[in-house]
Amino acid sequence: MKLLILESPNKVKTLYKLLPDGFDVIASVGHITHIPPDKMNINVSDGLFRPVIKPVPGKLNIMRAIRDKAASCDEVFICTDPDREGERIAWDILCLIKDKSKVKRAEFHEITKKAVTKAVANPRELDMDMVNSQFTRQILDRLIGYTVSPMLWKNVREAKSAGRVQSVALRLVAEREFEIESFTPEVFWDIPVTFKIGKEEVEGIVVTKDQKNRIDDVEVANLAKKFIEESKPIVKTVVSKMMDRSPKPPFDTASLQKQASSTFGWSGKKTMEVAQKVYEAGYCTYHRTDSFVVSDEAYESCKEFIESEYGPNYVPETRPVYSKKSRSQEAHECIRPTSMSRASWVEGNDLGKDEQALYDMIRSRFIASQMASMKIEKTTVIVGCGKCNVVVEGKSVKFDGWSIMSSLQGKEVFLPKIEKGDVLELVNVYVKEHSTRPSDRFNDGTLVSKMEKEGVGRPSTWAVLVDTLLERGYVTKEGKNFKLTYTGRKVYEFLMSKFDTFFMDIGFTSAMEDELENISQGESDRLKVIRDFYSRLDELINAERNEAWARLSGQLSD
Repeated sequence: MKLLILESPNKVKTLYKLLPDGFDVIASVGHITHIPPDKMNINVSDGLFRPVIKPVPGKLNIMRAIRDKAASCDEVFICTDPDREGERIAWDILCLIKDKSKVKRAEFHEITKKAVTKAVANPRELDMDMVNSQFTRQILDRLIGYTVSPMLWKNVREAKSAGRVQSVALRLVAEREFEIESFTPEVFWDIPVTFKIGKEEVEGIVVTKDQKNRIDDVEVANLAKKFIEESKPIVKTVVSKMMDRSPKPPFDTASLQKQASSTFGWSGKKTMEVAQKVYEAGYCTYHRTDSFVVSDEAYESCKEFIESEYGPNYVPETRPVYSKKSRSQEAHECIRPTSMSRASWVEGNDLGKDEQALYDMIRSRFIASQMASMKIEKTTVIVGCGKCNVVVEGKSVKFDGWSIMSSLQGKEVFLPKIEKGDVLELVNVYVKEHSTRPSDRFNDGTLVSKMEKEGVGRPSTWAVLVDTLLERGYVTKEGKNFKLTYTGRKVYEFLMSKFDTFFMDIGFTSAMEDELENISQGESDRLKVIRDFYSRLDELINAERNEAWARLSGQLSD
């Protein structure tokens, strides 16, 4: 008998269907051990930073069941999720099993018969570098949470906690809020112009020297309007050129959350919950990834599908390759469907409308990413109007390419036949006032994109970080957007006053993500990383204590 151990009980039923006879399946239901939250539970005194690890409350029966089933089986395959957290859970499970020689780590990124069979046939040893990286993350988070939070409570009564990454996410929201508050609008004008060519009307705009087509002085704008009204519009140049518009990359976690926020109005938390169900049902690959990589097998399958469904013209001449992202784990794939055919979605599969909508979005984006570029003809016409030039632009899609999978083709603007030297009829010209606007507040999608860009957090933590800021009352939602609260502002101000060059520094936090990645690759020593971090933290904490004591002493009489 062989035993396969998973994290999620929702996968058990599916795995029984995919595995041959002779396999038993059991789920750990997530973590089975943890560092208890009652206190820091990290031993800092001996410099080894060993955490106190105990069973998660309520998990003893599951732990016994795993241990007993493993004892009665000839082979054991631990198939927790393919990331650092999954490796950490796998280590916990391994520690339960007496005969470790029969235990192997099997990893799959999609729940299909082919992927699971391949994973079981090609197991590996547990990756202790990944385990150490995850432990290091937990220890660093504990050191900040359980030493800085008490300081915070003394200074900001409403504060709930500080966090190594959570507080940097708060900084991003806070500084966007300050940017909005300090923004001073600038007024400018442009000059739209309408011409008539035969029976058709076309619209253009007055061109400025800097090509931005905005005028900062209303008197200048009105004078230009007068020149145009008194002119005889003549076509000076007509230039047409073909342009390629490439598809977007397939989804990774950040872009999936951003698109789901934009399309469905979902929070990052909901997006990941829905994606988890789609993944567990076997319809998409693992949804916590920062990679754009596509396996050779998936590429060939998609290529065949595109050629069969849309024709050879829709297959690009060379395989699409999307730029590698910093810190991306290239062993992971992008988020893609496990089958290209829409018919593979089985009706009556117990998944709801949300799961189907997300699946369709993942499938369409992936197939489009592997298709040929759109070909657009852009025509630029310069019309001379006395001392002013007016630009009129048109565009038409000559080949739809990847956009056949999308509704985002963009609006076509067709121009009638027009040639150099043509005299046009002026229909209308007016001066239009505009005002610059500040950046928008972050929403779920744009905040995750910003965190990814700055190297703050990981795919598995982004949605949790955003949710934590809401739960702590540091931000609130206005519509879809996050707004800094009074408490959040005070927490930000205190933390920046004490730790602006340490964990509140975005560059420092990004560099720490690199260190954690290096540990997972066996390229950095975890104890050195922790010791250096704690030494800096301890120095700053002691400085604050001494400062607080000095303030108190100054208020006491001799």
